[in-house]
Amino acid sequence: TDFHETILPHKKVTSQKAEFLNAKNRRKTNNTATRSSFWLGGGSYLLWDVNSDSVEELVINGDSILSMKDGKSYKYFDFASTGIIPGGFRPCQGNVFEIWTEDWGDNRYYFYQADAEGVTFLTGLSRSVKTGQWYRNDEAGNKTEITAAEAETIRDTYPNIDFDWTPLK
Repeated sequence: TDFHETILPHKKVTSQKAEFLNAKNRRKTNNTATRSSFWLGGGSYLLWDVNSDSVEELVINGDSILSMKDGKSYKYFDFASTGIIPGGFRPCQGNVFEIWTEDWGDNRYYFYQADAEGVTFLTGLSRSVKTGQWYRNDEAGNKTEITAAEAETIRDTYPNIDFDWTPLK
């Protein structure tokens, strides 16, 4: 049985997505040091139309978002491009999504606007685990101190959408 038939038995999967999923499985077994959804994301995925183009993207938690264009699979967004080790992905209202992590002494929350061709960084937040101080982060990683109330207001600007991850089996 192909790997995609095991994890996606209820969805039709194109051959391009199937090839990607099989490659991910090989990467998992061949290179345990590779940062991937099998390690950080708890081995889960989500099919969700990230940018409202009527094509469900394959979101592999902790790793990347894949989409289809002209019958070919491509990497729509790579979580590694955020510059942080992501702990997860949360869809938000208005074609926005959040990449978050609670590692390395900081809790970080980065928000991105999705469109047909890619994503745009909106804003980032971080909170020092040691001091509790909140910061607003720009795309270059520069931090500006803000209050907890300001951080809450920013996070409330991008309400999360309820969803369920499907575990990889």
